[in-house]
Amino acid sequence: MDHILAKEGLSTQAVAEITNHIAQRANISAQLIDRAGRIIATNQRGLDLLGSGAADVFGQHHGAVWTTDTDAAGQDPVAAAFAGRSVTFAGHPQGAPSPHWTMEALPLEHDGAEVATVLLLATPAGDTTPDAAPDAGLRDLMHKLANLTSISLSAARLLQRGVDTSVAASLAAELETAATETQDALEGVRSLLGEL
Repeated sequence: MDHILAKEGLSTQAVAEITNHIAQRANISAQLIDRAGRIIATNQRGLDLLGSGAADVFGQHHGAVWTTDTDAAGQDPVAAAFAGRSVTFAGHPQGAPSPHWTMEALPLEHDGAEVATVLLLATPAGDTTPDAAPDAGLRDLMHKLANLTSISLSAARLLQRGVDTSVAASLAAELETAATETQDALEGVRSLLGEL
């Protein structure tokens, strides 16, 4: 599988399918949040972990679903992600008692210089299920796949407009770095799972 990720021409559909399969196997609740703070996508496994249905989550402001701590700088973690920072923090579903969940907010898609969407990942604290061991590796892999997808889409848009040689070289270097990091993360998950 790692050779496919390194191969030229990996389609966005292939990356989406890989990500979908990983999202359903991990004990991770993943939501995509738009600039208005609304949840516009989630994984089914995340709904299962929350004990919610799609109608309870879609279109809701993330603050109606999650109670989150501020980050070290005292900033709302989702706002920090929209400012371009990846943030790890604690939180829990609204109305649910602690223990806190481990959460991460990651800038995902960009619209020009602005972050257009944020990926919010949450893992229940004290998760003792057999699937819990690879969660950190899967979360890292999902993050790397999201980065690779975002960089690929941005590069494609820039290349369609035409760029000079130095910009093309910079794009190529960023794509190569993202692909290598994704490949390494995938290999780490393979080792954790002992399969594939």
